[in-house]
Amino acid sequence: EGMALPPIGMKAHGYEMFQRAANLRVKLEHLLLRPSFAKLTRDSDFVFSYGGKISEILRERLRVADERIIEIPTGIDPSWLVDSIRPVASDKRRFIFLGRYERRKGIEELHAVLSGWTGPEIEFVFIGPIPKEKQLNLPWAQYRGSVSDPGALKAELDQGEVLVCPSYSEGMPNVIMEAMARGLAIIATDVGAVASVVDATNGILVERLSIKALKSSIQQISFLPDEELSTMKSASLKRVSNYTWGRVSLDVVENIRSAVSS
Repeated sequence: EGMALPPIGMKAHGYEMFQRAANLRVKLEHLLLRPSFAKLTRDSDFVFSYGGKISEILRERLRVADERIIEIPTGIDPSWLVDSIRPVASDKRRFIFLGRYERRKGIEELHAVLSGWTGPEIEFVFIGPIPKEKQLNLPWAQYRGSVSDPGALKAELDQGEVLVCPSYSEGMPNVIMEAMARGLAIIATDVGAVASVVDATNGILVERLSIKALKSSIQQISFLPDEELSTMKSASLKRVSNYTWGRVSLDVVENIRSAVSS
């Protein structure tokens, strides 16, 4: 007490505890976490946000003044960027889910869509630690397990055309940035700061996760002409090139300097 301290900034990733819960259990977990994070947010001089709906939460739910919010996006290492997109395979669309088996990731809704799939032939690849007993027994659904080696993960993404990220809550997902850097179109829910990097130019932004909305989005991409899908893939690669760590770090330093000195 009485010590002169430098300004303190807080970063709570995506403030997921203030986002939509997938079920009652998760909702209760959120309610338990909210008071602590609200206090930490109030007690900090500055709060770091990925932007988008996370900044909305800070302003509207936690009453954080604009001058205390410092928006900093996540970034991608330049080594992830491909020089050009792969041509679209004309026979079957290949979709990829990349993540762990966690309720907020929307994998149960995705499994429900695929279990009752009606539409053109597709291929679906799941990458991540998904329990064997939870996996679908479909000839066109493949489960790769965890892929931690960056080179192997890039190779897996390079075989896909669309990343599906149907989360209930997020910050600014690295998996979306990585997929965009490999030239994939994106289907994702409008949570966290996802809308900063996904829109109609490079994929489909699902307003609110539901089985119906997710199925419609996957069907829409499945029926797209090759040329239109290629345009989306190119848009992903072009957009993510603005989020390399070299560029992002300069913006972060400038935003912090501006906020502290004002």
